[in-house]
Amino acid sequence: MRYKNILLHLFFIGTIISSNPKVALVLSGGAAKGYAHIPVLEMIDSLNIDVDLIVGTSIGANVGALYSVGYTSNQIYEHAFKTNWKAIFLEKSERKNMSYFHKKNNSRYQIKFNLNGFKPKIPTGAIHGQRAYMELSEILGQYEYINDFDNLAIPFKCNATDLISGEDILLEDGSLIMAIRSSVSIPSVFAPVDYDEYLLVDGGVKNNIPVNLAKKYNPDIIITSTVASKPTKKQIKSSVVGVLEESIFIHSSDLTKSNLENSDYVISTKIPEGTSAIFTKKSMNSIYRAGKKAVYDNIDMFLDIQKQFKSDKPKKSLKTLDELNLKVTNINIYGNKKFDKNFIQNGLGIYRSDTLKLNKIHNGINNLYGLGYFNKISYKIKPNENLTSSDIDILIEESSFNKLQTGLKWDNFHELIAAINIRTNDLFFPGLLINNEFQFPGIRKNSLEITYPGRFSVFHLYPFLKNEYLSKKINWYNANGEKTAIYNYKTIKNKIGAGVIIGKNCGIEVALQNERAYLNPEIENNDVIDYDNLETNSTILNIDYDSRDDALLTKNGTLIKLDFENSTYNHDKFQMINFDFDIYKTVLKNTIRFNTIYRSIGYGAPIHNYIYQGKIDRTVGYAPFSLNSNKLYMAGVEWIYHYKEMHYKIFYNQIFDLENEQESSYIRENQSCYGLGVTFTSPFGPIELIWGYGPIKHLTNDKRHTVFSIDVGYKF
Repeated sequence: MRYKNILLHLFFIGTIISSNPKVALVLSGGAAKGYAHIPVLEMIDSLNIDVDLIVGTSIGANVGALYSVGYTSNQIYEHAFKTNWKAIFLEKSERKNMSYFHKKNNSRYQIKFNLNGFKPKIPTGAIHGQRAYMELSEILGQYEYINDFDNLAIPFKCNATDLISGEDILLEDGSLIMAIRSSVSIPSVFAPVDYDEYLLVDGGVKNNIPVNLAKKYNPDIIITSTVASKPTKKQIKSSVVGVLEESIFIHSSDLTKSNLENSDYVISTKIPEGTSAIFTKKSMNSIYRAGKKAVYDNIDMFLDIQKQFKSDKPKKSLKTLDELNLKVTNINIYGNKKFDKNFIQNGLGIYRSDTLKLNKIHNGINNLYGLGYFNKISYKIKPNENLTSSDIDILIEESSFNKLQTGLKWDNFHELIAAINIRTNDLFFPGLLINNEFQFPGIRKNSLEITYPGRFSVFHLYPFLKNEYLSKKINWYNANGEKTAIYNYKTIKNKIGAGVIIGKNCGIEVALQNERAYLNPEIENNDVIDYDNLETNSTILNIDYDSRDDALLTKNGTLIKLDFENSTYNHDKFQMINFDFDIYKTVLKNTIRFNTIYRSIGYGAPIHNYIYQGKIDRTVGYAPFSLNSNKLYMAGVEWIYHYKEMHYKIFYNQIFDLENEQESSYIRENQSCYGLGVTFTSPFGPIELIWGYGPIKHLTNDKRHTVFSIDVGYKF
């Protein structure tokens, strides 16, 4: 019996030794500096060095995971430079994936807070990390069915830091995407990852060069690539990421020193002075070149490794998720509180017996996330042993329906305008959504909207009740183009109706409206019209189509607004039609925009309906409020050239028809306006500077002038 136990013991030890990796590659963290690891992989590929284990942290985990599933060093390089890092760090979702309601609210405010009751709730990170998760899924999702990281093309491990225990957590099985998402979760930038019993942040917080984790597997040699070189004060101060990176890694210096001493070979990349750790192409190119230099400075070391561990055998190839054609057995949904499972599954669009494809998963998640109801959505694939079928788990975190949103903008019409919006849900009964927005001081506008969008249904049919109060000053012009009055203008509108959403781009509303209007001149004048509490009742149809890729800096898409009103005022009836059309098309760095405005207001309508400022980007060059009219038809074309963060444009607009019945005026000839502009981005939104050259008087082209306009901020 004792003899058998000894044999069994020796067999067990022999099994462990035979499975020990010969070459372990350790990749450190370091934000964008981690792309200095790519030249290390290039050299390993070119010398056919056989790597048996990869251990990475933070950005090193990202690079290492790609290499472990079979990406070449060249493919990793291409991925690094084509990734939209700005969108990741701004948590910027693609607008095409947003629901109609989400689109309308998404680009209106600079600052957003969840509310706990009526108090702002401070988030655990600047962003939830959904865009980062989906980027990882795009490149790693085809291998998400592999739940044991030892079964990847190259066995892989990574680490993250548990905020609860403060321990360094080794991640070697489960969801590969979520493991990488945890390891790269920079504190204060990304919200911590709820992973099993842990609450995980960046692995570099505790262990930025995880050689000690690699040593647990008893490799023959450990090659360590580190980019955690000592930065200069200028480098640290160059970005928020740089400050956070150094502050979270600074206390792990003793472990870092020990890990470097326990490495057999170390490639330490010295980042050039003036190069920051942020993810810009300029910085990443500089980092890549620095990594290349470090590799060739250590070429003798690589040649020495090649002598010992060169292998001509082909690398292990993995089947992709799409190639397996797994049949869905069960869809399990976790984390839902307000939304029932049928709503989520219908939004996801994946059902039992479906064939599991990565694109189908992404489309479903983007569709759900685009509703604006969720902070995070992730998935787990749990295949059977034969890889013929699989369960899929959907893990969600619902967003707060109670939000405080604020914004600022500046325009030439009203100068500074601030907006504060409060959105509440379930205040009186489940499903009731209340929005109230107040704008000041350039104008006074309060918009209250109460809707019941039927969130437990996939059909977007909703009743609504709306109230709008608007107060502002306007200029009035006579037939000679002379300003004759400054009005204090006020309206109070109440609407009740219903709307329907068609797809993600189109909304239609039908409503009954009661309006009370006040039009009072600042200086009493018997020659101008004024009135108080003038009542108009209307039946309204609004059609809105919006397929733009970006509401602030559009490159492709269409925006169409069509409004019909049948109104009764003082027993007289009149009709109003407003049509606004914009289409954008971009080829390479050039965008062409065509726009049209058509307004027709029936004779006898109260003159406050004639008031029309137009949009600044179409009317610069014309005097403000000179387009007040009951009939207006104008169109324009615009060419925009995009260069880095700057956008240069040339535009031409023309008025074909303008009529003001009240002043018995109409244009005698087509009136043109043209000019140029430049737009650049800022934390407050786009800043647009426009110079327009147009007629001084709105009814004639005899004299012209140059008008400068500035438009800053979001478009609420």
